[in-house]
Parts: sequence; C-alpha cells; structure tokens
Amino acid sequence: MLHSQKLINFVDGGRPQPPEAVVLDEKEQPNPEYLTWEYYDQLVLCMINSTLSEEILSHVIGLETSREAFQECKKRNSTIDEYLQIFKNIYDSLGAIGCSVPDEDKSYWLLQGPGPNYESFTTTMLAKLPIPSYQEAVVSLKIHDLRTSSLYKSPMEFACHSKRRWI
Repeated sequence: MLHSQKLINFVDGGRPQPPEAVVLDEKEQPNPEYLTWEYYDQLVLCMINSTLSEEILSHVIGLETSREAFQECKKRNSTIDEYLQIFKNIYDSLGAIGCSVPDEDKSYWLLQGPGPNYESFTTTMLAKLPIPSYQEAVVSLKIHDLRTSSLYKSPMEFACHSKRRWI
C-alpha cells in the first residue's frame, strides 16, 4: 500500500530524515526538504496509527516517525486475521482520501506482508498468472493459515498423536 502511493521509503529507511535547518548566507533557516519530509512522514504515521488495534497502538503512541512506528509494528506478532484487518483498514483509508488502488496491486501487496512463515505460500500465489484477485488472496491466506495451524500444533500434541498411531 505504501509502495503503490510512493511512500514506502519513509518506513523502510530509503528516505531518511533530513536536517531540520540549513545554513544559508551564514544564517540558520528551516530546511524546506525537512518540512516536506515531515509532512509526508506524519501522513504515513497517521495512516499507520489509524489501522492499529488498541493493543498495538499502545506500543507506538509517542513514537515520532512513521519508520519508528513501522519497526515497532513489525516486532509484534499478529494472527492472519489481524493482518488482514489492518491491511483492509489501510486500503479503506486510502479510498476515503481518494487514493484508490487497483485490485491487482492490493492482492500483490497483501501477499508481500504475511512474513517468513508464509514464504512458500506467497511465492506460489504470486507465480500464478494472472495474480489472484484480492478476495481470492484473502480466502487463500485464511485457508493456508487454518491448514498450517492444524498441522503444527504443540510438540506434545504431535508426540501424543504419533504415539497413538503406532500403538
């Protein structure tokens, strides 16, 4: 989502914070690059904050930049349902301000974010041509999550199940 709006550099470190002031003619003056950077960074920060659950929001309140908030969010574990809700909220917010995103882009970016546990799944989904629709991607993510969570229960459950099978 941030990538499609050309704002991803604010959270991934690609557009670092410029100095607040510059010296011109031996006088310190506000840096116009900083003012522009701050405007967009705060816009991204508001977008991020508006999509967070109360629990996660409590961890980012007080952070000053979108990059700090994004990094904090990446540290938190969330279920696929929470991820899907946050993702939907972001795109709903973009739509509300007149920045609609094509379905194919939504699907592509949805599949970029679930994390390393979904790597083989997302690679397979993105290899399909055409890329699945947003709705197909959502349903497929939920099915994959249900399947993997039922396969990989706690080691004790697995050990008990294995022992019963061989008795």
